[in-house]
Amino acid sequence: MTTVLHVAREPMTGVWAMMNVLRTEQTRRGLKSVLGVMVTASWPHRSSQVAESGPMFIATSPSIPGTLAHFYHEFLANPVPRWVKQLKALGGSGKVIVHFHNAWLSGSFLSAALFEVADRVIVTFHGFPAACLYDQPLRYRAHQHWASALLASPSKLTSVDAASLYDYERLFGLPPDRFTIIPNSAPCARSRSPRLDGVAFRVGHVGALNAHKGWRYTAEAVKTLYTRGHNIRLTIVGTGDDQEAAGTWCRLHSAFAEYLGTVTDAGSVVIPTIDALVLPSASEGMPMVILEAMAAGVVPVATAVGGIPSLIQHMKTGLLIDRNTDSVSNALERLISCPELTETLKRQARECFERHYAPEQICRRYEAVYADE
Repeated sequence: MTTVLHVAREPMTGVWAMMNVLRTEQTRRGLKSVLGVMVTASWPHRSSQVAESGPMFIATSPSIPGTLAHFYHEFLANPVPRWVKQLKALGGSGKVIVHFHNAWLSGSFLSAALFEVADRVIVTFHGFPAACLYDQPLRYRAHQHWASALLASPSKLTSVDAASLYDYERLFGLPPDRFTIIPNSAPCARSRSPRLDGVAFRVGHVGALNAHKGWRYTAEAVKTLYTRGHNIRLTIVGTGDDQEAAGTWCRLHSAFAEYLGTVTDAGSVVIPTIDALVLPSASEGMPMVILEAMAAGVVPVATAVGGIPSLIQHMKTGLLIDRNTDSVSNALERLISCPELTETLKRQARECFERHYAPEQICRRYEAVYADE
């Protein structure tokens, strides 16, 4: 039997969700699928998710900045070859495919020892805010080092969106023709019931809390609409640099806002309870949270960056906005004021997900890459 080992250091939010989507669907399709993670003691999924995730390897990663942690694993503690050997010992002569999810940082794990034992190596790029490397030359050089290791290796590269290929080539010299484009997927969640008159219009921010993701634009837009008399509520889920600020903001505006912190499996627990998912990001790959919203029949409202325009057709499967409070509030007010439009967008978003992004379809595309000689 072929085994797929999905590997990442400190996977969070969308990356962790996608690893679990692939594991679940690949297992259903008859592959043995295993997760392998290198995580700090504070990794939020250490206790809550491990029992539900099936077979899993866990190695300790130091609580230091990510770039330094990848050097640590490159030179001192790379557990992946050992994991592959263990899987081969358990599975007899079966193949082991190693599927990395840390993009070019995966170059830190591409040792000669790995290629001696792995039958194939796949590396998926989930998107990256490229601009953050430009003013950090030492960090940039380290990342170039791992991208060069990736380029020199026989690894097969995939990207969740085509729009980011320009950044990968410009930053690291990775040619676009090395990549196969395979979008993300999400579990098929139960859809939200049609909104009834008098029930609050619920807006959600689900994911990382930092300036890059733009949660403040959403919060201030909801505040604006609430002060205008709209029956609207905001739920914020996630952690990050701004989590204390988000918690404080919600406490100050508790009449219409709540902060839930980390929520295990937010895609099925929180997202189906909202009407609109807002993501005014500065840059993205292909956000899992938008796919989770579409799968649940929730209207995605987002900036047209990265792979988002390939997911959202404006006024057909969601709304595309500018990155400012007025644009967010105008989009939400349009949805509140026109329930028929809202229900149409919900239905069409879910239909689009089922046609193009369902787990079975995405897994078939990865299987073609796994099998390609």
